Amino acid sequence: TLRHVPSFSLTALVILSAGIGLNLTFFHLLNVTMLQPLAVKDPSTLVRLERRGKTFSSSGVPFPATVFIREHNDVLSAVLTHRSGEVVWDGDAGARIDAAFVSANWFRELGYDAAVGRVFSAADDAPGAPPAVVVSHQFWRTRLGSNPQAVGATLRLNDRPVTVVGV
Repeated sequence: TLRHVPSFSLTALVILSAGIGLNLTFFHLLNVTMLQPLAVKDPSTLVRLERRGKTFSSSGVPFPATVFIREHNDVLSAVLTHRSGEVVWDGDAGARIDAAFVSANWFRELGYDAAVGRVFSAADDAPGAPPAVVVSHQFWRTRLGSNPQAVGATLRLNDRPVTVVGV
């Protein structure tokens, strides 16, 4: 029967192919974004703190609150802080880049190490410590030219000098 009506056969084949391809694409996106575990050590132990009020809800916890939790905590093994934002790169207000401000224990607790240089240490978190930055591999490759000598170099972020300690 399908041989006698080739247009119907071709249409059915195209519809089935598109449907199967679309389902595979959606499953792949779901698998990558929701089903794969986080690429950190022991992801089942991570906890996210949220603030809730009568009229708001936020996952942004003020830094003084995280310091209080860190100092008065006997349940959590570590308290990590993270805040995203933009910074001005190299004194050019038009050259804004995405940045993440993290606690000094961020990389160590999540099981990451630097490919070049080092990650943050407790000394980087001490009051009066010189500002330090760990740059992403992409930033190192595109903006710093994959130069291993970039570790230890001084950059200007938000018109302040910072030292690159790792990639």
